[in-house]
Amino acid sequence: MFVSASRTHSEARAARPSALATFLVALVAAAPYLASLGYGFVYDDGPIIADNPALHVPAGMLIAWRVAYWPPEWGRAGLFRPVVQFIYALLWNMGGGSALLFHSYAVVLYAVCAVAVLWMLARALPVRAAVIGALLFAAHPLHVESVANVAGSAETVASLASIGCVMVILRAFDEQNGVIGWSAVIRSALLLAIAVGAKESAATVPALVALCAWGWRAPGDSMRVRAAALLARGRRVWMAYVLVLALMIAARHAVLGGFSPPDNALAVGLEGETILQRWWTMTVAWPLVAHLLLLPTRLSMHYGPTTVPPHRGPTAIAIAAIVTFAAMLAAAGIIARRGDRRPLVAIVWVVLAYLAASNILIPTGQLLAERTLFCASIGVAMLGGWAIAQTARASIAEQRAGMGLAAALVLLGAFGTIVRVPVWSSEERLFRSGIEFDPAAFYPYQMLARAAGRHGDNVRGLALLGDAYDRYPAGESLALEYAQHLRTSKLGEDALTVLRAASSAHPASQAVRLAYLDALLDRRGPDSVIAEIENHQGRDAAGSLRYVLLAHAYGALERPDSVTAVYARAVAEDANDPGLRFAYATALHASHRDLEAQRELDGAAASGAMPPAVRYSLQARISLARGDSVAARIALARARAAAPGDTSLATLDSTLAVR
Repeated sequence: MFVSASRTHSEARAARPSALATFLVALVAAAPYLASLGYGFVYDDGPIIADNPALHVPAGMLIAWRVAYWPPEWGRAGLFRPVVQFIYALLWNMGGGSALLFHSYAVVLYAVCAVAVLWMLARALPVRAAVIGALLFAAHPLHVESVANVAGSAETVASLASIGCVMVILRAFDEQNGVIGWSAVIRSALLLAIAVGAKESAATVPALVALCAWGWRAPGDSMRVRAAALLARGRRVWMAYVLVLALMIAARHAVLGGFSPPDNALAVGLEGETILQRWWTMTVAWPLVAHLLLLPTRLSMHYGPTTVPPHRGPTAIAIAAIVTFAAMLAAAGIIARRGDRRPLVAIVWVVLAYLAASNILIPTGQLLAERTLFCASIGVAMLGGWAIAQTARASIAEQRAGMGLAAALVLLGAFGTIVRVPVWSSEERLFRSGIEFDPAAFYPYQMLARAAGRHGDNVRGLALLGDAYDRYPAGESLALEYAQHLRTSKLGEDALTVLRAASSAHPASQAVRLAYLDALLDRRGPDSVIAEIENHQGRDAAGSLRYVLLAHAYGALERPDSVTAVYARAVAEDANDPGLRFAYATALHASHRDLEAQRELDGAAASGAMPPAVRYSLQARISLARGDSVAARIALARARAAAPGDTSLATLDSTLAVR
């Protein structure tokens, strides 16, 4: 039905899946997701697509190339994905924000990716085995998060471009003698740029390309490439890849201001962990990773520290996982030495595709996520297809048993996908499923609380945040969020209790310390804050910003001289902070020390970081106090130009009119 099973190895390499096989794989991939076409924007779709106005105008297709993946109001996450941002902006402007168009795009994209997997598998496997492997991929329930959640389609884009990159170079090695030509080099480099621009983890694609060019071939293939020839003939390819990665790193640094994700974007449970500690934590998770890749019977929208508990040293599970993996690798190595490199390539593909998101080399924002295993599951499909190909030497009964097992796995996967897809129909259903998966997890409660808040149910939202905090009181960002909502709900005493505990748990956190001092000022009054700051022993985590709260405390006691003295101490400690220098200038002006105030304002303005309206408003007041009405009018005009809607300038305008 697909092709003859009796082809030679060279013929197998040149064989192409039939139109029927291609249609079957696309159908199995797309059909379980048809229900998602009626869904709205859920979970990450909100901030990244639906609530991201920068992408909702035609100019958003240009803006996408110079902004971070997450909007600024959601905090820094250290992600730069201009390719998918461009696609989202394009789709939004084409469909006017229609969720149907976005979900249709995600489903079609996935079907195309499944077909690409089929064609890549057919490069080294008999077509029947390739079809089975591709069907296993297409029906895999692990992929639901990457398809039913539109923002997860970044994985599909990156994987599709990665497969294209591999296929271009495989074909070039097969069809060209000597050094790979520039046409193939340029096409593969562009595909790599698309992959990396869609997802950072695609930085491992050059290694995947080299791996497949070396070993993703049928035994006895006349086009087999040795490692030395791989480097020599592919030197233009590798140079182009280095250039693409260097340009992406430079662009990332220009947009984000750094290379690694900020500390506050790291997965809960990995904060402050060394690479060795992360190794022992993540190796304990390998059995779970294997379960998700091979036969996922339970899936979740989040895997946190209650699912993957942190470990600082070796454990029995970690040692067993390492030994098992080493045995698999050794067995694949033995098979490779006998002439069949395909199982080794498949296993190493899984490792390389998972490595970037594994938290072993570089900590990321997720301990483990189903979407981060999307590309790794291609390696599982490769291994599954290879296993089916081995049954060709078995008896008819064994072949039928193998095909029956494969068909059962495909049907089981398709059924699991159909059951899982509706979970992504709404945030309520999604987050409830996370709670059902792990009742001890805090994150689903936190997300459900935010969803309740967006719908105006603040009472329920606060209760759910309390449930989240009860499950993970050591969480820094969670404690801050909970305390903020407690204060907003006039439960300041409870907020102070939460922040006091968080301050003890995170003594080096500036955000927690400042929030605690602010709550202390609100609940206990200025004297308590003054005593807390002035009597603090050692380095204060609040840094020079503690002086702002100290000044507020003295201001509440109507002691302006003390306020000025506090800001003088602040500037002496951190003269490079323009905000502190501006505050000092304001205090000096209030104390009628306008010559000194002018000097401090000039120092603050020299940094270039002061908002013009703020600078010129104070400048006008200082100039007026010094009797220079002309300079005051000029400064006021500049302040108005910078902030035409600022009504506070009216009083100053009236004073100048009298003069």
